[in-house]
Amino acid sequence: MLKGIGIAALILACWGTGIYFGWRLKERRSRLSAIRLFIGELSDRIRTGSEIGEIISEIGDRAGITYQDLTPCFEPDYLIKSDKKLLSEFFEGLGLGDTESQCERCRVYSDLFRGQETLAAEQAKEKSGLYGKIGIFSGLFIAVMLV
Repeated sequence: MLKGIGIAALILACWGTGIYFGWRLKERRSRLSAIRLFIGELSDRIRTGSEIGEIISEIGDRAGITYQDLTPCFEPDYLIKSDKKLLSEFFEGLGLGDTESQCERCRVYSDLFRGQETLAAEQAKEKSGLYGKIGIFSGLFIAVMLV
């Protein structure tokens, strides 16, 4: 009886891990979407002449971006290395030019993040179900090896 419960728990734990990794892929896509919307709104507000720090503190929470000690900070949860690098590059040059160049910079980075978001959506569609299946089968394999 206890052996059966342990095997069931092992299989469920492996399956849950697979489901979690699939969920992380979907969350990455939603974070990239939020960052892209943030950049679009930032571009619109730059045109009005608002202070960049004030803009980020007002609209950045949805994308996980905050503004502290005159430097933008972001929580790159669920993002991969290339996403983090792209976001860092965006913030490095923010506020260094005139309004038109800043709006153009926002447009370019919005397009770059759109590409990353499309790639993330494709990966989530392909791999999220696969991770759950791999979790179940790995749990079954481990259970068979233990029995």
